[in-house]
Amino acid sequence: MNTEKEKRPSGQKEPLTDIYLVISESTGNSQVGYTHSCGTDIICKTVDHPVFNNLSSECSTGESRIIWTPYCPHCEEAPADIGDIIYKSEQSAN
Repeated sequence: MNTEKEKRPSGQKEPLTDIYLVISESTGNSQVGYTHSCGTDIICKTVDHPVFNNLSSECSTGESRIIWTPYCPHCEEAPADIGDIIYKSEQSAN
């Protein structure tokens, strides 16, 4: 059984496909859910990302972007409640 020290950080993505690692290592689909290769059901947690106007901005616009982040509770750390800053220029590109 994994301990907290052995768990990898959640939210990691495949570099070429931008798919979460935990999903690419799992079976299932978005209709029925995913089971990780360890046999544990994948769960999602909402992560609140503050939105800033631009890279030089030192304060938030007051907006946030909620992103559902999948993770395996057996193999990965739970995602943080507050995520990385998203800059408006990046948000409009997604």
